[in-house]
Amino acid sequence: MTKSNIISQFQNPFRWIILSLFILLAGLSQFLWLNFAPILSQIQSRYGVSELMASLLIMIFAILYIFLSIPTGIVIDKRGYKFGIGLGAIIMSLFSFVRVFDQSFWMLLIGQTGIAIAQPFILNGISKLVADWFDEKEAGLATGLGTVGMFAGMAVSLGLTPVLMSTIGLHNTMVASALITIFVSMLFLIFSKENQQNQSSTRQSINFFEILKNKNVILLAIVSLLAQGLFNGIATWLEMILKPFGVSSEQAGIVGGLLILGGILGAGIIPMISDKFRNRKLFLGACLVTSLFFIYPLCTNGNFKLLILMGFLFGFLFLPGYALLLTMGEETCGPKMAGSVTSLLMLTGNVGGVGITIAMQAVKGAHPTWTNAVILIIVLQIISIGVSFFVKDYIKTR
Repeated sequence: MTKSNIISQFQNPFRWIILSLFILLAGLSQFLWLNFAPILSQIQSRYGVSELMASLLIMIFAILYIFLSIPTGIVIDKRGYKFGIGLGAIIMSLFSFVRVFDQSFWMLLIGQTGIAIAQPFILNGISKLVADWFDEKEAGLATGLGTVGMFAGMAVSLGLTPVLMSTIGLHNTMVASALITIFVSMLFLIFSKENQQNQSSTRQSINFFEILKNKNVILLAIVSLLAQGLFNGIATWLEMILKPFGVSSEQAGIVGGLLILGGILGAGIIPMISDKFRNRKLFLGACLVTSLFFIYPLCTNGNFKLLILMGFLFGFLFLPGYALLLTMGEETCGPKMAGSVTSLLMLTGNVGGVGITIAMQAVKGAHPTWTNAVILIIVLQIISIGVSFFVKDYIKTR
């Protein structure tokens, strides 16, 4: 690629349109995932199912992501991110429409299962897309904005779904969600394109075992497993963790929402600063170390105003590390393997999300408080900090 082509590529405003379309799709996948999280009790009473069965509408995403993450990453590397994300958009649209037939709980579960299959095709495409359209001076910002879409979709779903349920009902909520999903998917399929100058350099036949031989990737995967695991654990059990301190469900929900809001702001700011200083490792470590000091006060007091502050600051400092991990993965292996390395980091993150969430409940046992579980996640955070110390920062070699 000539110097003039490189300059024109990264001055091309169309790359922001491509990124914006991805942000909308990623946000929608998260929105559809958590639609039922704030209304599980209503789902139970409406369909006469158990709490475990109702929770499958949410848990099916993590379960399927574990099995599908690697294959979808390989598809994205072989066929390109437009094909992978576009396929995910089509599947997500079809199964969001299945949820419209909400007379049966099983139709909702089938719809959620299909959307869960689509999700890794969409989310695993972020690093490949960024590598194709953005240089390393903007990679952290672009990946951060992509994760902003994910966090925003979660926050909107948790806050808006109960409102929609109370105003227009479940059926109309499913109809509206399907129509928006189909519309955004069509926009992506019509307007998205890969950078023609980079297509030949970002596709190749992938030997996934080559990635597993890379020590830096393994270290990043361990950090992803621990970090995403403890975040999922906190998000899942926050209401129960705070309940012994007199915090109501509504107040816990507000704290959780502000935690995600803090993450949205942090993911738009901290990766951008890492671009400016051309240093990923320093800012990843800073995210892990600074957020560590907010875990205990966030999980062991009943002062609502303090909880709001702690939740926001924890999210602001901790969640941007996710974007930095994905960026470091691409910078370690290069754009040709960006989809596969992202899929590995997503896979280990979801394994940690399931495993650590279960471990927290097991450690809590019959104790009236979750103090032991909180100590567990603090220890895991310290371990992740130690592992991150050995990660190599490849942006400095470019």
